[in-house]
Amino acid sequence: MSNQIIIQAKEIFNTFPKWNAFLELTRRKELIMREWIERFLEELEERDGFISLAPANKWAWHIEGNRQTVGWYLKEMGPFTMGIGMNLISSKFGLLLSGDEPDWLQDAQKIVESLKKDKYSGLRLSVPGKPQGYWWPWAEDDPFFYNGTRLDREQSIWVYMHNPEIVFEQIQAKLAALFKQTELFVELNEETRKQK
Repeated sequence: MSNQIIIQAKEIFNTFPKWNAFLELTRRKELIMREWIERFLEELEERDGFISLAPANKWAWHIEGNRQTVGWYLKEMGPFTMGIGMNLISSKFGLLLSGDEPDWLQDAQKIVESLKKDKYSGLRLSVPGKPQGYWWPWAEDDPFFYNGTRLDREQSIWVYMHNPEIVFEQIQAKLAALFKQTELFVELNEETRKQK
């Protein structure tokens, strides 16, 4: 740690009450961030998940039970199929198998193999052979930006609370582009269905 940071911290926390307030906020950081995410989700619900950007009656959306992931899925396929996901903690978009593994209607290994095919290059996946559980991150791997700054987890959550319009604009742009790939999502889901 640099000497300048030590000096700066000493100046900022120059009284015991200031230091105590800092410690209290530090202890409650996760709780505060969870509350800010909840408020952001409420606003997203008021906007109906931007489902109006989708081709007519093709897509639906939901908030996963963990309250950290938002998923968009093809109505005709159902919620436990491959769709679009946004992780609010990492602020990233990707392909998402919603729900828990026993509920999935798709075979995750078949998805890994199918995504290697050229015909799915329109889904712009980064490492299609390396899903992260039920999650396949997008190629650009880009969290949100604010005033030209790429945001980390804590910064994104601050923006969710204090300037959600910036995030909503970026969500709309991503969804508008992804909804144009509806037919690829249909094909991927049909190709990777679990055998009964």
